[in-house]
Amino acid sequence: MGYVGWIGTYEGSPDPTRVHRVNSQVVKELLSLGAVLFCKTSLPQTLLLGETVNNIIGTTLNPVNQLLSCGGSSGGEAALQALRGSSVGLGTDIGGSVRIPAAFCGTYSIKPTHDRLSYRDVANTNPGQDTYASSVGVMGTSIDAVKLVLTSLLSTSPWLRDPNVVNMPWNSEVETSTLARANPDGSANSAPLKIAIYWTDGVVTPHPPVERGLRIVQGALQDLKHKVVVWDPPSQTTAKKVHLAFLEADGAHDVHQQLDLSGEPLVPPLRGSFQLRDPIPLLEYQDLTIQGKAYNEAYYDYWNSTSRGDGQVVDAVLMPVAPHAAVIPGKFYHTGEPASATECMIWKTLNRFQS
Repeated sequence: MGYVGWIGTYEGSPDPTRVHRVNSQVVKELLSLGAVLFCKTSLPQTLLLGETVNNIIGTTLNPVNQLLSCGGSSGGEAALQALRGSSVGLGTDIGGSVRIPAAFCGTYSIKPTHDRLSYRDVANTNPGQDTYASSVGVMGTSIDAVKLVLTSLLSTSPWLRDPNVVNMPWNSEVETSTLARANPDGSANSAPLKIAIYWTDGVVTPHPPVERGLRIVQGALQDLKHKVVVWDPPSQTTAKKVHLAFLEADGAHDVHQQLDLSGEPLVPPLRGSFQLRDPIPLLEYQDLTIQGKAYNEAYYDYWNSTSRGDGQVVDAVLMPVAPHAAVIPGKFYHTGEPASATECMIWKTLNRFQS
């Protein structure tokens, strides 16, 4: 968690029955599958940062270019994988924390829908906020590695040990039927895929290298005769506002409770967002919940409307993880600003649309 006060403790508690004695359920599942766990990687203070900075080891840099950030919050894992020090690992994600580091370091990740994998006994920030809760995700040096770990964890039936996990095994039939819509060379057959591309949210225009990457993918899909359409969903302003409000709803009381264990200060990138203040009122919290629900429903309706014209609903949406490539350390601005929150936050708000 990147807190000084957590060193040598169990999430800040010195309880000898728990320190170095409690594994999260997902770790137990990995061990039961024969996984070899050999290290824990660096995280930012609070987890709520698109870079990896704490008062323990400082800033974790990007191994591809040490003038740049490795991303966050699971930045240490992505950096280690980029160095090929590990082939696969786990992270957690509430606003891009496995997706941003993978994008910055040139690796792979997936943030499944919340409660797809077990979060039981996984350390978290502000664990009482579960309206838009964090998810356990898989990170790896290849798509195959990510799929192997995700499917293996699901094969252990985690819902039998964690009442919050949805009873949903890996759906091989859907996987097979989707892959069957393309020939071995990737070209479309009689049922081409319909892929949407989200070029901009209308607030922050992607930088040229990010746009170029999208256009390369667009061209490749079109050359293979798949359908490519423009994604024009309901305005993301509401989703950004709701998501950020929930992250800050407790007035940073949980964060400061952890800081007070050691007396450490907030790291500079967090000082603007996580100063101690009053929590938001209950009625405001409930109203934000209603706004988020309404936005989910509007987005769902829009997605279904994409069948108009050809009778085919969009299969997947491609969009940038962030409007830019890896940033200079300390320059990740598009997470904490309501007008320009990372696209990852939108998909956390739209939890049901994820894998």
